Amino acid sequence: MEFSIREAMSSDIAECAKIISLSEAWTIFGIDYDKAIVLLDTMVDKIYVAETPKGIAGFITLRANGMGNFGAYIRMVAVKEEFRSRGIGKQLIKYIEPLTTNDNGNLFLICSLTNPKAMRFYETIGFRKVGVLNDLLIEGHHEVLFRKQIKDNRVILIDVDKDNLAEYDKLEKINDLSYFMSRTRPYNYAIKTQTTLFWKYITMQSILVGALWIEKEDEYAPIATLGIFIADENNYSKGIGSSAIVIAMLQANEKMKFTQVKLDVRASNKRAIRCYEKCGFKETGNFTKEYLGENVECIVMQRNVN
Repeated sequence: MEFSIREAMSSDIAECAKIISLSEAWTIFGIDYDKAIVLLDTMVDKIYVAETPKGIAGFITLRANGMGNFGAYIRMVAVKEEFRSRGIGKQLIKYIEPLTTNDNGNLFLICSLTNPKAMRFYETIGFRKVGVLNDLLIEGHHEVLFRKQIKDNRVILIDVDKDNLAEYDKLEKINDLSYFMSRTRPYNYAIKTQTTLFWKYITMQSILVGALWIEKEDEYAPIATLGIFIADENNYSKGIGSSAIVIAMLQANEKMKFTQVKLDVRASNKRAIRCYEKCGFKETGNFTKEYLGENVECIVMQRNVN
């Protein structure tokens, strides 16, 4: 099933509301289309949508501190009926897991006791029952609180700075990265500021596995450029890169204020292209460049940022 996941835009709210208004999991609480519009328009949670060539197939909402110091909270996971049982719900949850930035790695959600199919689904992807909340939303209707601890599997980004550049040198030498990319560092990094450069190590279980940067030509530029590498091929195809990109784009934009992110990728690097597509990037062009005496075919990819 071909789909990508991205942060929702205001134009997506109507379609998300339609999904809710046609789902018994929500209509049982009296939520119709109009109420769903208001609910989605006013919530402080981040909304992420799964988009197929035919349109929005489902969405998920996340409040990073929704359970206070205890963890993050998924308020809604909803998939159109015709797209169910195709892995979309699972991928939506997997997509937001890296965004649970609380120290203990807890992720919570609530599911109606009358929805055993959904409860079985959550348990298959690592959630465990915490307890039953009787009469939580309406009298006589009980909810089950689920928790998943994802601390050990989270991707964490830490600063690259002048004091730890020796570690960066080591990362660059683990593999022959020139096969995949022309440069492994941002341009002019020594003179850039927090408004023009976001440069991080990618770590997993406290081990450095790669690096990522997002850079702008100047602080007023609306378009940023992304670069990323995973150093050791043993860490390829584990979702580390896509998780790092999702986290980085959210964190970087707090100070850099960009509306689009672009990247160049070698046409031969199919694994990287799939990763970028998973993160919502789309091909916008192509070009040929000379590198080490050879012509290299490249693809330009770009995605909008709210």
